[in-house]
Amino acid sequence: MGYARRECGSVTLGMVFLVGGQASDLFIPYMIGKVIDFLEDRDQDSINTYCIYMLIIIVVSISPYLWLRLIILFCFSYPESVSV
Repeated sequence: MGYARRECGSVTLGMVFLVGGQASDLFIPYMIGKVIDFLEDRDQDSINTYCIYMLIIIVVSISPYLWLRLIILFCFSYPESVSV
């Protein structure tokens, strides 16, 4: 039980990121549907706004994973240069 207690924070943080990632995956089709509706109404300002929102959501949801992958790649490629 001691190991599980020590890793509780990491597991909780991992679950938060999983839920956030799934929420962004579910939110993008909704946004695409809204853009299609605005295309039918020819509302260019709303189309631009929703496309910018989608771009922000995609960048925010992808960037932490890219940084994490780069850090892991650097640590495993050059272990002697990383001091713990």
